[in-house]
Amino acid sequence: MTLDDEKFHRIPLPRRSKLHDRIMEMRGGLGFVTHKKLCRIDGWILRNLCGDGWAKQYSITVDCNSHLIPLYFSRICGEMIFEDKDGSLYACDCSLQHMRKVEMLEGSFPVVGHYFAHVNSLLSWKIQGNVND
Repeated sequence: MTLDDEKFHRIPLPRRSKLHDRIMEMRGGLGFVTHKKLCRIDGWILRNLCGDGWAKQYSITVDCNSHLIPLYFSRICGEMIFEDKDGSLYACDCSLQHMRKVEMLEGSFPVVGHYFAHVNSLLSWKIQGNVND
């Protein structure tokens, strides 16, 4: 099969995306992490490519003063890793609803913004309209 034989189609996200929402691999599937409200983050997984393909897997209650940005989902321990606006990292066990700050030794981790999770996909992401919705 060649790329010419591939068929592509559009699958809408479960809800409109905002500035700090992310698409990422979650438990072997395509995931979408969104800030539903100021104090809640929802994690969705694409279950199938037809109809209602998105299923909500997680709903995480967070501190309303935090500005957590999802970075990646750890396959090894099943935790979602977030970064706060001050560069602090947090690990969340979604099934237990337990969030903990990741303690780092000074100089043992690259400067903030110098890391990213590997994504192996043909996914296109474009922000439309007002990102503050």
